[in-house]
Amino acid sequence: MLSVDEFSVGYFSDALPGSLILPRNDREEAALIGRFRDEPCAVLLSGQFVWQTFPLTGNVRWSGLIVPGVRIELDEGSLFDPIYGAPIGSIQRSGTVLTIRSKSDASTSAIQVLICDGLPPLNNHSAGFSQWQVVLGFGDQKRVLWRSHSEQDETK
Repeated sequence: MLSVDEFSVGYFSDALPGSLILPRNDREEAALIGRFRDEPCAVLLSGQFVWQTFPLTGNVRWSGLIVPGVRIELDEGSLFDPIYGAPIGSIQRSGTVLTIRSKSDASTSAIQVLICDGLPPLNNHSAGFSQWQVVLGFGDQKRVLWRSHSEQDETK
């Protein structure tokens, strides 16, 4: 459950990076707000355009429940070395950043959207995770707000 002071409702463009958007009806989609090329953007987490990224500046088409200040937790059982490739929708930790691999609305190539920066450096190493979740809070107060799904789960 969410406390009344843990969310707002509005356009995706109202949300700050590090926010999760949850749908209020079947015409809205879940999204994670990050940055690409220093501009705020949304990565869709559900629906027909899942893993699609688009810029937020001036966007008043998409809206939902905005939950700021979420954290990403990674399933160590889904760990892989991204040097050999990374699936769309996976999370990558490299250098001092955490990114999500998504599809740009402007091209067919994959992009890395910044989710979190300022992390302890990994030097020349990196790690990828195909399974992850979005949480709010810590310890006994932690709530899982969204979980990634494997490609196998999506085909069932």
